[in-house]
Amino acid sequence: MLNYQPRAYTLHGAPLPFSKATLHRGAAQGRIILIHVGGKTLIGADEIERILSGKADLPEHPARRKPPQPKRRPPGRPRKPQQPAGAE
Repeated sequence: MLNYQPRAYTLHGAPLPFSKATLHRGAAQGRIILIHVGGKTLIGADEIERILSGKADLPEHPARRKPPQPKRRPPGRPRKPQQPAGAE
């Protein structure tokens, strides 16, 4: 039986806890190297080792926008003035 270790993985099959978007963002910033071959994006086994060992710092997720605040309802029809209970 051969003990086979691949030299490169597709992003879908790579044993990494990161999303494809994070890996592409890291490649755009020059922190890791991705290989494009025949419509597939591959990541080398040595790059995976660099990522898992912490030598290649991947970018953090960009700050998300704050959740929208609920809109205040516009005031409706004004209420009738309340008369005191014994005023009649």
